Amino acid sequence: ITFAVIDYIGRKKTIGFESLALGVCLVFIAPCTSGAFQSFLLFVMRGMAEGLFQATYVYTGEAYPNSIRALGIGWCASFSR
Repeated sequence: ITFAVIDYIGRKKTIGFESLALGVCLVFIAPCTSGAFQSFLLFVMRGMAEGLFQATYVYTGEAYPNSIRALGIGWCASFSR
């Protein structure tokens, strides 16, 4: 879904929309007492977080030069192991 939204509205707007939706869900999950609604919000939040990661990964390829991007991705990959 994120890649279709990126093609339709652009990368920066997709990142902004998914960040805002994630924040709104986070605000509404705190006072939530219903188990079903809380599960729904957690499902939406997980989807938005995954989509935000995908959009950010695509955007960094365009925003940074190849040498900096390769250094950053290599450092993160080695640190995660």
